[in-house]
Amino acid sequence: MEDKEQPFSPADSLRVIQQTIEVAKRRVQENGFYLLLWGTLVVIAGLWDFFIGWNSKNTINPHLPWMLMPIVGGVATIVYEIRRQRTHVERNTFNTLYGMTWLGYGITVPLLIMYVLKADLSPTQPILAMTGFALFISGLVLQFRPIIGGAVVIWVGALLAIFTEPVWHSLIMAVATGIGYLIPGYLLNRSKRV
Repeated sequence: MEDKEQPFSPADSLRVIQQTIEVAKRRVQENGFYLLLWGTLVVIAGLWDFFIGWNSKNTINPHLPWMLMPIVGGVATIVYEIRRQRTHVERNTFNTLYGMTWLGYGITVPLLIMYVLKADLSPTQPILAMTGFALFISGLVLQFRPIIGGAVVIWVGALLAIFTEPVWHSLIMAVATGIGYLIPGYLLNRSKRV
């Protein structure tokens, strides 16, 4: 006697698809490392810029930390990714969407910075707005509400920077990023360990 496979009903097919999507969502390889790394770097650079900018006797360029930050962060990111690739990283649609969101951000923000600096404008507001957007998409992909909340905090920082003098922009960026990146990053890291 032959075993015949019974065809899936549409409801069964839909259930299998939903279960597959849920498994893929849970396998997004994010442990909060990047939020903690880049959040820390932005807070340090922002506070450094703010406090050196207030010291009228300083001979150091207050914007130097913003120039050093991508170098330090880029090297740390490359080292982390090389180590992470040694272990098998499963690729799925959600990992790809998450990664492409931040790749697009990494390409767009330097172009945006060049444009606003050429126009003699402060880059703080557009950087914070773009950061909020990338963080919001990440929170949706990961289905992690603290990251979505962090995006809202960063958008509020962008709005606040619109109505304040440029001297306060570095402090606003440091505080908004400190809350918007570090708290969700810590919570995500803690949830991945549990």
